[in-house]
This record gives sequence, C-alpha cells and structure tokens, in this order.
Amino acid sequence: EKVPDLGIGLELVLKRHQKILDSYLAEKIDDATLLKKIKFEKYWYFDLWDNFQPLFEYARYHKLPLYGIEASWGRDIPLVERDRQSAKVIAQIVARHPSKKLILFVGDLHVAPPHLPQEVSRELKTRGLSRRALIIYQNSEQIYWRLAAEELEDKTEIVRVDAQSFCVINT
Repeated sequence: EKVPDLGIGLELVLKRHQKILDSYLAEKIDDATLLKKIKFEKYWYFDLWDNFQPLFEYARYHKLPLYGIEASWGRDIPLVERDRQSAKVIAQIVARHPSKKLILFVGDLHVAPPHLPQEVSRELKTRGLSRRALIIYQNSEQIYWRLAAEELEDKTEIVRVDAQSFCVINT
C-alpha cells in the first residue's frame, strides 16, 4: 500500500532531539532508549506514551519522518513565544520538504487560531511560502455542551467549526 508523502511534527519532542528521533526511526534504538534520551518523563508529567507509541510505530513501519517541532520548554517561556519558535521550526521543515503534507500534533492551547496557526502562516509568508491549513480539534468542551443542549452529543462525531476547522467528538 502506497503511503502519501507525509511528515509528522510533534510538540512532544524538542527540535534538538531530532537525531534521536531519526535513530529511533532507523531502528537503532528502542522505545525505552528513545524516551530516556529525549527526557520524556522530565517534560511530560502525565504518561502520554501509550497514546503516542502507535503513531511512532506507524511512522517507523511506513518510513515516515517524525519531526520534533518544540523549540523550547520551560515554565518561564510564554505560550506566544513557544508558538513563534515552533512556527520557525515548522517553516524550516516546509522549506526543506515543500511537497510533503505535514501533520502536526500539538496541544489545544497551541492550536487556537491566534496562536500556532497564525504564527505558522506568518512565518511561511516571510519565506515566500504558503500552505493550506486544516485544524482538527478534539473533544472541545464548548462544542460538546452546545451539542448536549440540542441532545445531539451521542449522535454527532464531527462538527465543522469553520472553513478550515473541524472538531472530533469521541469521548
């Protein structure tokens, strides 16, 4: 089965850990070594690995690149600055691989329109590049309660938010 020309960007991994990700994809290191080298437990207080491990396996099996798109972590770095730094990383990936469709996995605070989507668009524009964005939110509380008020929460799986955004309701 032919896999599209995709790349997967992860907030979960710092950009500076790209060589470690590449070693994982090349099957030079296992899951435990990957997690130790990227200091997964230090940066993620709750265990997300069970949710992301299948994605890593899929990328490895289909030889899809994984990209660490988080430029920096820290409690003293404002979200807007983290978004700016990550947008630069994303724009670099797009510039190096213009034909790739890039799927990004980021937290819901980053995916809000005035945050990472706006910063990526701005950063691409400064490089003379553009991309059409599709944003998929997951289990938005506000949308869920709107559906519940109409007694549709058990009958609706996907809600179109706007021309480039959808919300998946699956809890």
